This record gives sequence, structure tokens and C-alpha cells, in this order.
Amino acid sequence: MGKATKAAGNPYCIARLSAAECNDDLSSREGAAAITGIERTRLARIELGMITPHPDEVRVLADAYNAPELLNYYCSHDCQIGRCMDVLLPAEQPSGIAQLAVQAAIALRDAEMIRDRLLDISADGIVDAGEQKELENILHEIGQISQVAHQLNAVARKLRGEES
Repeated sequence: MGKATKAAGNPYCIARLSAAECNDDLSSREGAAAITGIERTRLARIELGMITPHPDEVRVLADAYNAPELLNYYCSHDCQIGRCMDVLLPAEQPSGIAQLAVQAAIALRDAEMIRDRLLDISADGIVDAGEQKELENILHEIGQISQVAHQLNAVARKLRGEES
């Protein structure tokens, strides 16, 4: 069987073909349809980018392919709510645990300072105009820590072979 050409860059197709390295049944859409319960022609249309999968379909595909990154992809590219929450759901994920470890170390190295700045701002119960920008910076830094934590969780689930 030849490799997909039109769908080759599609994350759903990439995830299926990657999973096919461990489960030959996933090397074809027919086999994937049997495993996921999603009709073969619908899978083809998803992989070709003709339609957007439903959230429950993305969950099934992520579980069947051991590809939690599909959840992130869906939320950051296809979900209208998720697209506006990029602080929580970064569009791209680092390639592996080593890169994430570096990002975690960078994000966490100033955690104590962030905590102290937040306490200083909130001590009087009021965020005045002069503290507003500092609070925004703190929230951004906390968002980066949150991103790394979400990514680490997804990579850890994938490494353990757990369902998404």
C-alpha cells in the first residue's frame, strides 16, 4: 500500500501512520475505522482536511493512536474556544521530554521571585494602576509554567501508553 500524499501533512494522518508502526491495522483507514468506530470515508475527509472532526472523534483518535497531541491540535486549531486560550493550550508542542525538561527548568527558575512579586502586589488587596502591568507580566509567566506542565503531562501519558 502506498503512502498518503494529499493528507501527508495532516496531524490526524500523521498520528495514524505513526501508530501504524506499532499496530499494522492502523496503516489503512479501513483498519483505523474498525478500531475507532469512525467511518472510513469520514476518516478520509478528516485526514484530507475537508471536515473538522467532532471533539468526541478527536478523543477516540487520540486514544486509538496513543497521540494526546491530537487533543492539543484540535483545541488550538479547530475549537473556537481553544483558539482564544493559547495561554493554556499552546499551538505547538516540543518534540520530546528533554526539550520539555529544559523549558520547565527555565519556567520554574524564577518561581520564588514570581511568588514574592505577586504577594507584594496583592498584599493590600488592591491592584493599582502602577501594579497592573507587573500583574500582567506575572500572569504571563505563570501561563508559561502552565503550558510546560500541560505539555509534560501529555508527553508522560504518551510515554506510558495511557489513554488521553
